[in-house]
Amino acid sequence: MQRQLTAGGASGGPEQVLLIEAATGRVYDASDSQLPLVSVGLVATAKNMYANVQRSGSPRDMTWALDDLTAWQPFIKPGQQRMKLRCVQPEIVYTPPLSYEAARLAKSFEDTLVACFRRWRRPRYRRLHHRYDLVEPLRLRLDELEARAAATGAAMGLAEGWSAAGAGAGRDLSAQHLDDLHHRLVGRRVSGFPINFTFTDLPGVVEAVRATEAHTVDDERAEFAIAARAYAYPCAVVSVWIYVLVLLPGR
Repeated sequence: MQRQLTAGGASGGPEQVLLIEAATGRVYDASDSQLPLVSVGLVATAKNMYANVQRSGSPRDMTWALDDLTAWQPFIKPGQQRMKLRCVQPEIVYTPPLSYEAARLAKSFEDTLVACFRRWRRPRYRRLHHRYDLVEPLRLRLDELEARAAATGAAMGLAEGWSAAGAGAGRDLSAQHLDDLHHRLVGRRVSGFPINFTFTDLPGVVEAVRATEAHTVDDERAEFAIAARAYAYPCAVVSVWIYVLVLLPGR
């Protein structure tokens, strides 16, 4: 976990402690009940390390004021000469985004997921009704979601932007998208959702979509639309968005 402090408001309120889960980039408030971090024993900064000597190590119950000597004991005491340690980290080389590779990945995601939906629905349903005419509109919706996520992340200086778009902001936009589709697809019941995650491998993408169980709709008249986008960032980081849409005959 990494920690970031955001200053209190003009009223002089306490600083907000945000904890970043390095594996996913998700940002939590220290008071968040969903925070996966259970206990904190040590905090490292660019200039020192601090041992937690409080009764509790729970992020929700402890103070994060590192200058409070009753709560935190610094490894390097005031006035003590700092040790000059050689950095063992190799030089980090930032590679440019590979946009052409991201486009290839997105096409691969779509083709693979359509084939998977067809296989998952057999043998009960022999045909997959895929609405290819809706794929491009869904891709444009995903562009909007990524743009909002990127703008939010840039404004906050955190990976939280992507978490927000995939959660609250994403829900707002996807609801708006579904309303728009209802107007275009008169006589159809429309449901669907976008999924966002950092790309690791193709099986991970397939499993994430399968876990939604959208393919289990028990109606042979069901139609599907599956769209994918991949957005390249430096150092081979790829943001993946998948939009799955299910259409059923209106009642």
